[in-house]
Amino acid sequence: MRWLVVVDFDGTITERDTQDGLLEKYAPEAYVEAERGLSEGRLTLRECMEQEFAAVGGDHDASAGSCRIRVRRPQHELVREVHATHADDQHEPAHAR
Repeated sequence: MRWLVVVDFDGTITERDTQDGLLEKYAPEAYVEAERGLSEGRLTLRECMEQEFAAVGGDHDASAGSCRIRVRRPQHELVREVHATHADDQHEPAHAR
């Protein structure tokens, strides 16, 4: 049996929004400009995110795999349980696309 655990890494269970770190590293100018457009009302949230991620170049898995996240304390048990339950499963890392 294969399991897929999907979690929202927008700062809900992480100490910092993973998207922000990725964009600051791989598309800093586009990130600043799109966020400005969103805050000024020139862009919708969807348009903002589309512009930000369109500017991220390179290999998807290498970019996503370079993100380092810190999980908030209450979520540590969830992470440990998933890892312990499936430590013997053969799987490849999955990244959101």
